[in-house]
Amino acid sequence: MKKVIQTNICSDEEKINCGMIFHNIFLDSEIGLIIVDSDFCIVNWNPWIGKYTGIAIDDIVGEKLIEIFPVLQKSSVERAVVSAMRNGLSS
Repeated sequence: MKKVIQTNICSDEEKINCGMIFHNIFLDSEIGLIIVDSDFCIVNWNPWIGKYTGIAIDDIVGEKLIEIFPVLQKSSVERAVVSAMRNGLSS
């Protein structure tokens, strides 16, 4: 019989700490990070991409990524995002 080892067991406190760490990384990154939903609508983006584009997050939430950045249509970025969503990964 195969022994199953669970490696993803976290307490609630550890989950909260991980969430806070992710939040800080998201806010403090020196690269643009954009979160989109399965319809390619922007859910969030970090301050860096807001500064780079000059577009506030409140003005962009719910907009389709490709409509805001038409240059991404049929690009390697679009293909990477589609592939990531299809396979349940990030890109």
